[in-house]
Amino acid sequence: MGMVALRLLGVLALATVDVLALAVRSSGRGSGRGRAASRSRGHESYWREEDSFLLAKGRRRRGPPLPRGREPFGEYDEGRGGEAPRQQGRKATVWTSEVGSSNPAKAAFHSGQSFAELGASPELETALKRCGAPRPSHVQALSFSSVLGGKDVAIADQTGSGKTLAYLAPIVQALRSVEAGESRTRPGEVRVLVLVPTSELAQQVLRVAKGLSASGMPFRSAIITGDHSWRTQKRCADAGLELLVATPGRLHAHLVAEEPSFSLADLRYVVLDEVDIMYSDEDFTQLWAEIRAATPPRAAHCFVTATMPPHIRQDIWRDFPLTKSIEGPGLHMTRSGVRQKLIDCSGSSSTSTLEQSADLKLDALIAELDEEPVDQTLIFCNTISSCRRVENGWRRRDRRGERYEVDVFHGAIPPEARRRAIARLTEPHDGSARRLPRLLVCTDRASRGMDFPQVQHVVLFDFPRDGI
Repeated sequence: MGMVALRLLGVLALATVDVLALAVRSSGRGSGRGRAASRSRGHESYWREEDSFLLAKGRRRRGPPLPRGREPFGEYDEGRGGEAPRQQGRKATVWTSEVGSSNPAKAAFHSGQSFAELGASPELETALKRCGAPRPSHVQALSFSSVLGGKDVAIADQTGSGKTLAYLAPIVQALRSVEAGESRTRPGEVRVLVLVPTSELAQQVLRVAKGLSASGMPFRSAIITGDHSWRTQKRCADAGLELLVATPGRLHAHLVAEEPSFSLADLRYVVLDEVDIMYSDEDFTQLWAEIRAATPPRAAHCFVTATMPPHIRQDIWRDFPLTKSIEGPGLHMTRSGVRQKLIDCSGSSSTSTLEQSADLKLDALIAELDEEPVDQTLIFCNTISSCRRVENGWRRRDRRGERYEVDVFHGAIPPEARRRAIARLTEPHDGSARRLPRLLVCTDRASRGMDFPQVQHVVLFDFPRDGI
C-alpha cells in the first residue's frame, strides 16, 4: 500500500484506504481548522446542489489525480520518528513525525507592520481592533495595498492565516471610498460578490463581514444559498447590497430567473474563496463564463485559496494574465507543532473487504483516542457512504453513548441538521459538569475554509481522492 503525507494545521488527523494516517497536535488546544480532509463525492456537483461542492461519483475532474503506487513520504527519516516492527494479525504498524517547535504559539502569526502603515483608514483600524485583529497577519499585510488598489490578485496561504480579512478589510475600505465619491449602491445592484463552494463557508464569511459592519464600517451585506428562502434573498437584493456572499448554484438561479433578482453591472470586486475547489470542476467553467460576461471590465478579481496546484495557477493566469501572486509564508507548509502519525491498518490479509478494513481502522482510531483523549475531534471520510459506515461502526461500539457524542456532517443530511452538528461540536463548555468528548464524522464539506479553533484532533479515515 502507498502512504500519504498529511499536512495538518494545529490539529490531530488520521487517513487510510488500508493505511490509517494520523497527525496529532503535540501540545495545547487546537488552533487551526480541519483542513486536511479527503475530498468527497456525493450525489451532485455543488452548483446543482446549490450549496455543496460534493462531486458526483465518477465525475471527471480537471485536476490531476493522486498517482497510484507512489509514496509521498519517500525514504523514512530516522531523525524524526521511528518505525515500529511490523506485527502479525490485527496489529498496526505506526510511523510518527513532529514538525518544528512543540509549542505552536511560538510561530509568529502577525507581521511587523500595523494596519495604519499598510494604508488602512482610522475607522477601519478601529473596526479591526474591535473584531480582534489589532495587527495584520503576514498574508493580510502582503495583500492589503494590492486589493485596496483594485488589482487582480491571487491570495494563497495556509489555513488559519487570516485570508478572509486579507480581502474583506481592504475591500470594505474601498467600498467606503466609492460610496463617498458616488452614492450608496442602487436598488437591485451589488458592488462586491464573494463566491464560496458551501453554504457553511458562506455563513462564516458573512459573519466576518457583519462583524466589520457592526464595528464602525457600516455596509449592507447578505447571503444567497440553497439553505435560505428565495423570497427573502430577492427582497434583500432588491434594496441594493454592498456585499453579497453566494454559492454558485443559487447565484446562477437568481441570475437566470425570469425576473433576475439583481444585476452585476455595478460590481467593483469579485472574490472566489476556495478557488481551487471551484476551478477544479469542469461544470464550473460555464457558470464562471456567464458571471464574467455580466461583470464590468473595471471589476477587480480576488482568487483565494490554501492550496495552489500548478493547473489552478495556469487556469487563473490564462484568464487573468495580470494577476498579482500573493503567497503567505505558510503556503504548502506544515505548521509548527504538528505531530503526524501514519498507522498501517491493512492487517494480515490482502483480500479484506471494505467492512473489514473499516473495522480495523475503527479499532485503531478508538485506541488512539483512548490513549490521548481530547474534547473535540473531526473524522474525515471521502464519501458519504464511508461516513455512514464509520458512524454505524462507532455507535455499535458505544451503544449507550457513554463514551462519545457522535454527530455526522455531509451533503445527504438536511441543512438544519448540519447546523446542529456544527453547533454541538463547537459549543463552549463552562466546566460545571462532565461532558463527553465530541466527534464529528464528516466529508470534506466541513474542511474548506471553516474555522474550528478548539478542535485538537483531525482524523483522515480515508485517503484523499485528489493529490492536493
